[in-house]
Amino acid sequence: MGSWGWKLPGDESPELVLTERKSHDNVLGRHARLFHNHSSGALMLHLAKQSFAVVDGKKVSDSTTIWSDLTHITFGALSYQLQLDGANDSAHRGRLTRYQKIHGLTVNDYPVNLLSTPAKSDYIHKDYVIKNAIGHGSSSTVFAGEHIKSGNAVAIKRMTRTRQNAGPIEREIQMTAFLGRHHSLCHLIDGMSPNGDRRGQYFRNGAFDEVYLIYSPLVTTTWFPLCEPGPTSDAYYTICTKIFWQCLEGIDYIHSKGVMHRDIRPGNLAVVSWNPPQCRVINFGSAQMGINSNDVNVGTTPYCAPEMWRLSRSGKTSGLGYNEKVDMFAVGVSAYQIFCKQPLWWGHEADEYVLDVMKADLKSQGGAPLDVQDLIRSLLADDAELRPCAKDARKSLDNWHGPENQG
Repeated sequence: MGSWGWKLPGDESPELVLTERKSHDNVLGRHARLFHNHSSGALMLHLAKQSFAVVDGKKVSDSTTIWSDLTHITFGALSYQLQLDGANDSAHRGRLTRYQKIHGLTVNDYPVNLLSTPAKSDYIHKDYVIKNAIGHGSSSTVFAGEHIKSGNAVAIKRMTRTRQNAGPIEREIQMTAFLGRHHSLCHLIDGMSPNGDRRGQYFRNGAFDEVYLIYSPLVTTTWFPLCEPGPTSDAYYTICTKIFWQCLEGIDYIHSKGVMHRDIRPGNLAVVSWNPPQCRVINFGSAQMGINSNDVNVGTTPYCAPEMWRLSRSGKTSGLGYNEKVDMFAVGVSAYQIFCKQPLWWGHEADEYVLDVMKADLKSQGGAPLDVQDLIRSLLADDAELRPCAKDARKSLDNWHGPENQG
């Protein structure tokens, strides 16, 4: 690409001209330029009138923001591949998040590059086409994918397997197989090693490297974006109440099978679609068969019920324990965050002070339906016996929610 030396007003600079040989490159009379925005870290593609380009398989005839880490642009006879340096990937996503907040973009406005058209970065692994990354964890990356024969969209989690997480990976496989299919859960439909071997000896031996876990349906996001400060409306609370109800339905099903999830939090509550709202419970790496335990080496601390962190401080010999009501506390905390639009501000156990602030927020913000507020308060009870079970919690919203949520 040719470069252009002048600086734009504001924080866009420098300019890159897509071609300096318009006649030779079959773009005679058509002009397109790339501008870098320092505030967001994004590239902006500007096209002159009556010009067009193809960006990741989509025709663009005006101006567009390039959000993804890997982007393909076709302009006349030219083809460009733009890739962000992987070392700056996390910082890049952080800048885009700040840009989203500054410009008031909602979860529906923010482009989520999931089902991109086939690109040079796509590759085939056994029965699946693995596309671009849509999520990252400490030891895993989640990719959008497609089953080759059926064409169904799937999520493919590539996990670096270590001696520390080999147990949770095997537990995830066992639990999802035991729980079977339910419309409020994401399903593990396949598991493979890097060479394409299915489950079996590979998953039980000492070869600690990588595992591919394939899930359906492909989810676009989680509850996390709903926890960020921002405007609310009646429509917003309607969406939140519906996905809350569906989450309770999923937890009710899990508990009916004699299983505790033990890591309910916004990041493990996935959203398949916003219209209509569809929520799924995911990630069973901390789950346990049986609804009583004294294992404290599970869960995420800010969402752990009081009986869990008290047990952690007292030790297993104290005779203390917990049951499935820990999931109800965690979903109460998660619901508080989306209805009050509160990020994770406490960062430690939800002690008495934290719970008092949460209950005060519910009262002062007051936009959520009253029965939802009452339910969340009951879920945040310090005494596990005072928290409703998942079935009762779900039923308490049935009258407001109506049968439409059951689809």
